Amino acid sequence: MERTSVWVLSLALLGSGVVAIADDGDHEHHHSRSDSKTRADFALLQPGDLSVQCGAIGGGDEDDGFRPAAFTMFITMTNAGPDGFLQVKYNGGEFVNYAIAANTTLNITLAGGGTVGTDDIIFVRSFGGAVLAGQASIITSGRPHPLLTGQSPDVRSFCTTSH
Repeated sequence: MERTSVWVLSLALLGSGVVAIADDGDHEHHHSRSDSKTRADFALLQPGDLSVQCGAIGGGDEDDGFRPAAFTMFITMTNAGPDGFLQVKYNGGEFVNYAIAANTTLNITLAGGGTVGTDDIIFVRSFGGAVLAGQASIITSGRPHPLLTGQSPDVRSFCTTSH
């Protein structure tokens, strides 16, 4: 009976989310997921705009240099023109053309930010006759990429639009 009671109590505590946390007593600051703030931003692409782009880097400030900062990017675009493409271009120059038929909407979710200079900025634009309008957005715990096209020195954003 005692073994059954301990087993039931263990399951009850586990199910309730109770967790024991040990303190090693050295009072050093240990980083955890709760130390970083998750941020979101977006930019709109209107017919006539050149591109919309989002990006992030890690590190505390400019003096820390550029370090990777993972992010998730969400793209939703409608094609008001003839059949064409939505082009996704990575900072390193690689690109993918996604076919988008006239009068349709395309939703894409991408992961980026794993390699500085390669996927720390992602650009989205119309290609092949498409006339796109929509939004690109980002979720990250990084900081705005200072090399993002259209950045202001005074105000930094994670997503911008090039006109």
